Amino acid sequence: MFVNFLKIISREVKRYKNSIIFLTMYVTVLLYPLMVVILNPPPLERNLVTLHARVIRMSQERPNVTAATQDGTVQNFDFPSGSYSLTHGFGPVPFGKTRLLEIPLGCSGELKTDQIRLFFLQRVTRIWELHCGKFVILYDDIRAGYRRDFVINAWLNAVGHLFFLSLCGLIIYSDWKKKGSLR
Repeated sequence: MFVNFLKIISREVKRYKNSIIFLTMYVTVLLYPLMVVILNPPPLERNLVTLHARVIRMSQERPNVTAATQDGTVQNFDFPSGSYSLTHGFGPVPFGKTRLLEIPLGCSGELKTDQIRLFFLQRVTRIWELHCGKFVILYDDIRAGYRRDFVINAWLNAVGHLFFLSLCGLIIYSDWKKKGSLR
């Protein structure tokens, strides 16, 4: 009985191979990155974890900040982004790259952070507020930039998803029609 079940599944997978391939592509290339961003909104300020650290390296590329925490561990941090793609990673910092380079190396300060959930490729810690000497980036400024980027990217994603789903639907429809599934 189980062997017959496996034969039926195998036959159906072969029969709808193109449909399965396109839906798998859609989920991995478009849907998963969108869900990572949607399921990781800006946290409430009271839920942020405060770390005291010394900035070792700053970069416009990700990770944005490498810092040594008080216990001596070196950690990478990113500023949050309202966009993510499998090919380019997270999008630009939400407050402009020039401000990022103003952060003095070696300064000790306070970082308010959170962890991205449901992101299986690597561990990402986002910085939502930074106090490093005289340099300060406030939570409200980062959150406002994040929301602005998210809205812009949501519209772009909607168009991309609509196009890709239309293409998938057309291919699946023609695939099913050839196989005689649609009568």
